[in-house]
Amino acid sequence: MPYIGNEPSADFTSLSKQDLTGSSGASITLSHAVANAEDVALYINNVRQEPTTSYTTNGNILNFVNYTVSASDDIYVLFLGKAIQTTVPPDGSVGTAKIASSAVDLTSKVTGVLPVANGGTGYTNNLAWHFTIGDGSSSGAYIADPMDFNFIQVDTHNIFSTSTNKITIPRTGLYFMTFGGIKANTTSVGRMHILKNNNVIGPQARGEENSGYAQMYGAFTASLSQGDVLHAESLNAGMWTGGANTLGGNDPHWSGFYIGA
Repeated sequence: MPYIGNEPSADFTSLSKQDLTGSSGASITLSHAVANAEDVALYINNVRQEPTTSYTTNGNILNFVNYTVSASDDIYVLFLGKAIQTTVPPDGSVGTAKIASSAVDLTSKVTGVLPVANGGTGYTNNLAWHFTIGDGSSSGAYIADPMDFNFIQVDTHNIFSTSTNKITIPRTGLYFMTFGGIKANTTSVGRMHILKNNNVIGPQARGEENSGYAQMYGAFTASLSQGDVLHAESLNAGMWTGGANTLGGNDPHWSGFYIGA
């Protein structure tokens, strides 16, 4: 058929609906004026009424023929005369199968973090942790596997389990970690290291023998997978735990953060 203007590439019919439940009496007011009764489909209690026989219209007034309605009646109308042809599908009318793979660029349409169910990780790039141990004593020789960090200074994504004293990596990628403290005041070697799935990874923080108190620190990067379980271990001479709720310093500590994929 001929068109005035540009011919649309695809047509979809969209109807306007007005819910009039709660109306009562011999007439109702429409939200839009219509030319005649055939321009609207009237439904009362989900039964369609016959135009001109059951109702007539005059502009935006719809009159019932020889009956009235009560507020308990379920009443609505569809504006047939307002049906328009458009190249934009009605809301909620496009199914998943109609959308091509990778057709939607979520990075330009969605802000925040995608939930795991939608292919996201549920985490932002600021994944980080910092744990310390301090019992307030003046000296000690702390030895533990795993180390039971009692001050969780930073844990942005709640990855530390207080029941196991281990963390579970929530996101695959590259991580940077530091750890250490001070060796206990003994003549033995002090050691601390990090384990992934019960296997040592990275360097060992070491305090030499015959040195009394000695600082021991380690730092490294590691490629980790989602679900990897990490923990820290102190052994041999052990470590000094004389601090109390400090941010690290001389107390045994373990820090890490996510670098990127």
